[in-house]
Amino acid sequence: APATEAPATEAPATEAPATEAPATEAPATEAPATEAPATEAPATEAPATEAPATEAPATEAPKPTAKPNGPYIEIQSVEAEKGETVEVKVSIANNPGIWGADIRITYDMEKLTLTEVKNGEIFASSEVTAGNLSKVPYVLSYAANDIENNVTTNGLLATLVFAVNENAVGGDVYEITASYRAGDICNVDFEDIDFALVNGKVAVHRYGQWQVEKAPTCTEEGLNYRVCGNCNDRETEVI
Repeated sequence: APATEAPATEAPATEAPATEAPATEAPATEAPATEAPATEAPATEAPATEAPATEAPATEAPKPTAKPNGPYIEIQSVEAEKGETVEVKVSIANNPGIWGADIRITYDMEKLTLTEVKNGEIFASSEVTAGNLSKVPYVLSYAANDIENNVTTNGLLATLVFAVNENAVGGDVYEITASYRAGDICNVDFEDIDFALVNGKVAVHRYGQWQVEKAPTCTEEGLNYRVCGNCNDRETEVI
C-alpha cells in the first residue's frame, strides 16, 4: 500500500539553511572599529615634543649690547690691512680703586706681532714692569707708588701696538683677550678687586677690486675706489 512510501520523511526541514545563517559570519566581530587609527593617532606625537620654539631664543639670548655696569677692563676693536701697524687701547672704567694689577693679554702670534706697549695715564707716575714682547700672554704689570692710597683714575691703561703679519687673511678676525687670576688685581689692603672683561679684536680688511669712480682726462686726474666686504671701509686712489 502506498502509505509506507509517504514522502514526509524526506522533508527538506533538515536542510534548512537557517543553521547556516550568515549571522555567525557577521563582520560585526571583525569591525575595523577596533583598528581605528585612534590608537595610532599621531596627535599624541604632535610637534609639542619637538617644538624648537621652547629652545630657540634661549641659546641666542646673550648678545652684549651695552657696557658692564660695574668695573670693567676693555680692549679696543680695530680694523687693519695685512702689513699695517695698528694701535689697540686697553682701558679701565668704573674703577673702584686699585693699588696694583697684573693683566694677561693673549693674541694670535702667527697673525699679529706685538711691537710696543705704551703706558697710559692711569699708572703714568707709578711703577710699570715691562713684559716680554715675544711671549704670550703678555703681562701688563702695575704697582702704585703710593702705598697708602688706591688709584681711582679711569681711562687709558695701555696702548698695544701690533703689526698685522703678511700671512693674515683678509676677512678674518683675530681676538685679543684679557684675563687675570685671584690676587692679580688688588687694593691697598690687598683685597681682590673684580673687573668684568670686554675683549677686543683686529679685523683684517677684505677689499674688493678697484673700481673707476672718475676717469682721468688730459687735464684732470681720475679716481679709483674699493670697498671692504667686512666693514664697508672705502679706500680711494688717484689715477
